[in-house]
Amino acid sequence: MSNTDASNHKEQLIARCIPFLEEVKDMTTGNEVEQWLNTKYGPGSALYKDLARLIRIGVEEEGWAANTEIAGHKYRRSRLVDPSEATFGFSITAVYMDSSGNDQHNPEDAFRGDYHSHPYGEFNLVVALNEGAALAGPNGWCYGGWTAPAPGSHHYPEAKGGAIIALFFLPAGRIAYNVKAPDATDWGDVGRLAFIGAPLAQQTGLGSYLARHIGNLLAQPLQGRIFVIAAVPDRPYRGRWRGVGQQMNA
Repeated sequence: MSNTDASNHKEQLIARCIPFLEEVKDMTTGNEVEQWLNTKYGPGSALYKDLARLIRIGVEEEGWAANTEIAGHKYRRSRLVDPSEATFGFSITAVYMDSSGNDQHNPEDAFRGDYHSHPYGEFNLVVALNEGAALAGPNGWCYGGWTAPAPGSHHYPEAKGGAIIALFFLPAGRIAYNVKAPDATDWGDVGRLAFIGAPLAQQTGLGSYLARHIGNLLAQPLQGRIFVIAAVPDRPYRGRWRGVGQQMNA
């Protein structure tokens, strides 16, 4: 492969996107637009086939798309085009996600990427690279086609069943990764924890047990996880306290 070939394929992809971006530039993403996209430009359409073919070349063969590692080789992203007058104010970005062999322990063995929000929404073309691979969208798992998160929406990008590419178009290039996930644990509150059942704690030695385990929890990586400390004041456990340090998926 020559640099000219790679440049040509990238330019072909961008050129193929321009008429589409002109068509959708005045649309507001959401459920209605998502349905329209999948009806008019679903996996059987010429546009989808062309974009899927070209972005696969860029990711799998030539390396000019989704070539920046976010969390190792299985989660990569790169912006192909910044918003400009030529793209009707849209940016174009490619993301590669592969859920296989991940250790996040999410439902359906899904892999979660970086939590983020879409201030102006998103037009997102999903390409499954193997049978059964899918990307989570506002209306469930997308095994190939389009998702269209509405303005102001926020979520974890999630892939399951293998590898996918998401080719997405952002109005004004707007996307925010500095938003806090609703299930994120605020460990600044740990210093304000209070155990109301103090007499019980003294009676059973629970106070020192909890303190020791909280210290252990804080020494562990916290990304993507929460810890639940359960207290049952009316049912003391002597010598055994269930639920302390229980790890759950966030």
